[in-house]
Amino acid sequence: MLWHSIKNITNSHKTKPPNQELLSIEGTPVDSANLVNGFFASVGANLAGRILPTSLTSDRGTEGASAESFVLLETDCDEVRNAINNLKSSSSTGYDGISSQLLKLIQEFIVPPLTDLFNDCLNLGVFPEFLSNL
Repeated sequence: MLWHSIKNITNSHKTKPPNQELLSIEGTPVDSANLVNGFFASVGANLAGRILPTSLTSDRGTEGASAESFVLLETDCDEVRNAINNLKSSSSTGYDGISSQLLKLIQEFIVPPLTDLFNDCLNLGVFPEFLSNL
């Protein structure tokens, strides 16, 4: 659904073949690496240039947004609950040492405070220090 929305916004409905130029070997390994780096560094600007003006407004509070703006909207308990439920139930833990299985078991208790915490981070622009190191 996310990729469908992105393709809709950027008017990218057609599947393109892979960029064959990236597979070619340039003069030196550094030249080849710079070619690949240039391609990926320009992806964001290229997508932003294809955003349709009519897709810049929505019913979620982004009226008046422009191609130069970036908005992080507040979340709700349903979105946080869905994110937890969509975690893979593997035995490995995340960066915080908490397994996805445990999160799923205790979600009834942690979803409301997590939702508030996420929204406070977005509204205040303050995020946990460890996220800057990831």
